[in-house]
Amino acid sequence: MKDNFNWDDHLDNDDDENHDENDLFGINHPLQLEKQLFFQDVQRGGPIPVDPIEFIELFGPLTQSDWDDMVDIFFSLYHRWGMDSNTLIDNWGLDWVWSIQKHCESKEEYELCSVLKMLTEEYQLKGLISGQKIKVNAG
Repeated sequence: MKDNFNWDDHLDNDDDENHDENDLFGINHPLQLEKQLFFQDVQRGGPIPVDPIEFIELFGPLTQSDWDDMVDIFFSLYHRWGMDSNTLIDNWGLDWVWSIQKHCESKEEYELCSVLKMLTEEYQLKGLISGQKIKVNAG
């Protein structure tokens, strides 16, 4: 008796279209892994290699959750390092500090905004005292 059974007739044969097995870490887009690594590096306290505009070009716009994470990371480093504006602003850059301040303003977190404003003013003052020309236009 001849068996006419064929598995291909009963199971989808979409091996070329189904790539779920290649997504071991649950990350659908290759840049998602890079974005997560970026946030891990920022959390460790090292210098941020890209400004907000470059971040958007690489990974797309920051989500509300991303912004909230950046605010949390910034202020955890602020508390860990103390109130040294040079360390914070040199590592983060004024673009990130101002962007975080704008995010805090949009969420009406005015206490955090005042801390950020104080840090940028202190950074500008230290630059003037040391003879470096630092132009700060926070407005």
